[in-house]
Amino acid sequence: MLPLRAIVLLFGAGLLVIPSAQSLKKALVLNLNRPLMQTRDKDPLQLVCVFYNDRTKMTKVDSLTVYRSDTGKKDSYTPIASVTPSGATSGLSESELIARGRVKLGGQSNAIVTYASPNVGYCVHYKCVVEGTDKKGRFRSYTRKIRDRCSKSKSCCAALTEKITDATTAISKVESEVNQCKADVSANSKEIQNNAQKLLDVEAGVLEAANKLASIDREKYIVSSVYKGSVYLISSEDKTFDIEGIDKLCVDAGGYLVEIDDADEHEFVKKFSAAGGGSLVYTGINDIETEGTFVYTHSKKPLPNLAWKPGNPDNYGGGEGEDCVNVATNGINDLTCKRNARYMCEIPLL
Repeated sequence: MLPLRAIVLLFGAGLLVIPSAQSLKKALVLNLNRPLMQTRDKDPLQLVCVFYNDRTKMTKVDSLTVYRSDTGKKDSYTPIASVTPSGATSGLSESELIARGRVKLGGQSNAIVTYASPNVGYCVHYKCVVEGTDKKGRFRSYTRKIRDRCSKSKSCCAALTEKITDATTAISKVESEVNQCKADVSANSKEIQNNAQKLLDVEAGVLEAANKLASIDREKYIVSSVYKGSVYLISSEDKTFDIEGIDKLCVDAGGYLVEIDDADEHEFVKKFSAAGGGSLVYTGINDIETEGTFVYTHSKKPLPNLAWKPGNPDNYGGGEGEDCVNVATNGINDLTCKRNARYMCEIPLL
């Protein structure tokens, strides 16, 4: 006898859900393979839709289509993937969604939809719709809905989305007040308009931050959580550290080689470096122009009083010396430039 919970089996590149004993009589089963809350920033969401037409009057299956909606309202669902006898197709770009499955004339048909990035399915409604005909050629369809769980622990993208929604609501309220007050309180209309403009500026800033996050190449970079209005990126692969060229790559990503302003930021950067890149992660700190005078590559600002690794800076290495700086677990450390290592960018959002 199957256990009461669903059994999850490894299937190809993803997971296939075998229905539990409680759902054996259902013709259509829709399940979410949810990442654990503590790994939502690392693991993608997967949907599995399984249809047993031998439990129905449907004798021919034409399609299994998966829809999603942010609200769950009837007319808000849009198709994101479809499986037909000719194969599987995706309504989103190939980099966002992977769809596969099969349609059989008898027995079990399925659609397996996997997001390529973490948290894309956060608090979203889904439904699977199966369409076909019975032995008399009459149209038949079956629908199953499900919603991804929400949690108080939200990703930086979810938090920014919430800010955008709140700002939009606040702006609508202020605009209504402006229209009412223009006729009655002309002396205060200028102040009200200024406040409305400030809210519009806030909304524009939040939208710009969300666009920056969305544009980051998640295959090229490991992305930190938000710290004081910025996120930090560590390159996924080692590169020869040409400091000016690497800073240009960070500019292209929306920021610059990391600049550590104080001890608190230094602590955050150390923890992120240890988790995402190991001990050898280059920063924008250097004394290339004047030995012993450390500045930041992008802004040229002098280095503040930060904790160095014991015995450093020591300019070890003879003639070439050590003109660049990496983040170590016990402080910053000077080392030779142009080593093959990873690097860290800082991306201001707000």
